[in-house]
Amino acid sequence: MGNVISRTLEWVSANRWRRSLLLACGTLVLLAALRARTIPLTPEHSEFNNPWDHHKYIWMALHDPFSFGVAPFCWRIGTPLLAHLLPFKVETSFAIITFLSLWLTGIAFYAIARRLSFPYWAALSGALLYYTQGWFVRANLYNIWKPDPVAVCVSLFAVLCILRRNNWAYALLLAVGVLFKESVLFVAPLYYSLNTDRPWNPRLALRTVDLAIPAIVVLLILRALIPMRNDDPAYIAQLPHVLSQVQLGTSTYSVTWLWHNIGLPRLHSFSIQDVSSATVGVFGFVVVVLPLFSLRRTASLLVRWLPLVLLVGLHVFFATNAQRLLAIGFPVVLLASLCGANWILGRFRVHWASFAVFCLALVGVSLLRTWIVVVPLPYQVVLLASYLVLCATWYFAWGRNRRSSREPTCCR
Repeated sequence: MGNVISRTLEWVSANRWRRSLLLACGTLVLLAALRARTIPLTPEHSEFNNPWDHHKYIWMALHDPFSFGVAPFCWRIGTPLLAHLLPFKVETSFAIITFLSLWLTGIAFYAIARRLSFPYWAALSGALLYYTQGWFVRANLYNIWKPDPVAVCVSLFAVLCILRRNNWAYALLLAVGVLFKESVLFVAPLYYSLNTDRPWNPRLALRTVDLAIPAIVVLLILRALIPMRNDDPAYIAQLPHVLSQVQLGTSTYSVTWLWHNIGLPRLHSFSIQDVSSATVGVFGFVVVVLPLFSLRRTASLLVRWLPLVLLVGLHVFFATNAQRLLAIGFPVVLLASLCGANWILGRFRVHWASFAVFCLALVGVSLLRTWIVVVPLPYQVVLLASYLVLCATWYFAWGRNRRSSREPTCCR
């Protein structure tokens, strides 16, 4: 039986087309299953009439996206413009854009993991683990109107271009991405940190700035073409309540106002409970615990990705719904999890395909209910403990004479 499984795994991973087919079709089926088990925020939904962001993006898609003046939504024209141009009903257009973006994001993460020398089954496991990130995947299947899926998708493909040293494609993706959301610029410092071989490299720093200039120019042009009218009482008065509200029941939008009304209160009320909420509560117990099995390698990874970690962490002080904001940092956490899993599998000499099955089981648990943002803690603890016991059992029964797999680049 073991030989049959081994030969099957080798048969799948030996051919690039078979690998690609399994990745594309498998992740597509998983995302479709998650979509089927999620009730989207459509006009029939009981929460649809709340004065949330979706009303602004819907209005922009139904009208001229350039004629809306409530910041910061008015500058995120990419997704509404795409929905406006597609030949479908606005709800269908947003749903298609969100679904395809979420699917392509998983594939982009797989490609990044492969570029970092993770073997096929490890990268596939990472792509499966991505679908457990409910605060990003499930939350956007619920709120189909947001620009975040496209923005994160473009960001990951930009990171892939950095790793492949494709500067022109990287600069283009960055410039296009800021049309969807300004947070795409969080990727820009990664060009330096992922490429440098020493703390300070003046030439690389200059190239990092040069390649970010087109995106910065696009942002400035957007702000020149679409002036912010949040402080115009006449304009705000003519808008429906759901369109005029930005945060905390007001139309005010400025960095200083956001810091004083969101950032400082969060900082003053910070507690150890917030650490748990920002880690296990966002990414899940398994994804947070796995990196602890390989602390040295996790620390090395975090140093390379530190600019993204810092920017994602800081921007929760300027907007509400911290979990959704932190969730876009999932690529770093998932890569760290793969490094931790690599240590476990190397120690017990277990094939990566077993970890892929474990990740698939986690996704399966999330399908049990129509709304699970994070798989409940008891399920995660039981699944991880069971997997570790099985790995240890395999090692003592059959695995002692097997060779450990080669360490991926980012795990060294």
